[in-house]
Amino acid sequence: MKCRLCGAKKVNSDEMNTCRDCGFTMCSICMAKAGEIKQCPGCKKDMDSAYIKARQEKTLKELQSKAEKNPDNPKVLYDLGIVLYNIKNDEQKAIDLLKRSSELKKGYAAPLLSLVMLYQRKGDLKRAEEACKNILEADPKNHLAYYNLGIIYTQQRRLMDAAKSYAEALKINPKMPQAYNNLGNILVMGGKTKQAISAYENAVMLGHPRKDKLEKQIENLRKAHDGN
Repeated sequence: MKCRLCGAKKVNSDEMNTCRDCGFTMCSICMAKAGEIKQCPGCKKDMDSAYIKARQEKTLKELQSKAEKNPDNPKVLYDLGIVLYNIKNDEQKAIDLLKRSSELKKGYAAPLLSLVMLYQRKGDLKRAEEACKNILEADPKNHLAYYNLGIIYTQQRRLMDAAKSYAEALKINPKMPQAYNNLGNILVMGGKTKQAISAYENAVMLGHPRKDKLEKQIENLRKAHDGN
């Protein structure tokens, strides 16, 4: 069986969860990492919350046992950190585990990207920026690190740096509608209407979830541009 979320194949059926309605399969690790789940990711039908909670608690105990036996396994520490945060809201323990995971395996982007998210939620933009730069030092083609740097720089009002970061992310992966949208927002603030329209159009073309709002924004920007 194969998890539809992470792609992992599991021989033991006890490690996999299958929706009775649509057959969507999700491994126990992904279920635990997801935190609160109300609907099946496949058919969107309501799921049994008691069953999910029981499975998540079981997975947490299994990960804690693995971490005790293998305290230097970066993957186990990463999984445990995410699960602790999402189902126990243990932020500091999660950060400690993710930092340890990234230290054990240099260039391991997953724990660093998770640290970026946690630091941003805490409002610690300096550490979030450092985590992004650590990723790029090991992997200069990591588009998610550039994308997150764009968000961080925008929050710091470093708009030119943010625009450059989004541009770098899109150079590596041109199929990021949210990056085009965010870049468009910065271009609007900088008075670069024509370039902003192009960025928004790309976001719409790539299926941005707020397509209708963006199309209205494009229409308004065209009117303003033509009127000048």
